[in-house]
Amino acid sequence: MSHKFSLGQAVVFTPISGEVLSTATRGTITRLLPKEGADYQYHIQVDPNGPARRARENQLHKISTESQVNAANAPSKTI
Repeated sequence: MSHKFSLGQAVVFTPISGEVLSTATRGTITRLLPKEGADYQYHIQVDPNGPARRARENQLHKISTESQVNAANAPSKTI
């Protein structure tokens, strides 16, 4: 099996609870990393001016429609 995502691909990143980012956000794959356990890993760029972060494959989802891009980029609502 190989990486599910490719370099430059836009994805939605969903952090696990307790991480700095608490909501799903759009990112771009910047580097393919080896497996850790059962999951491949990736460097993703969430903020163009910020550092890349590492994400496991199970935290990433393909963006398939423009509405998913807009939803991933929308500010989160606080209730």
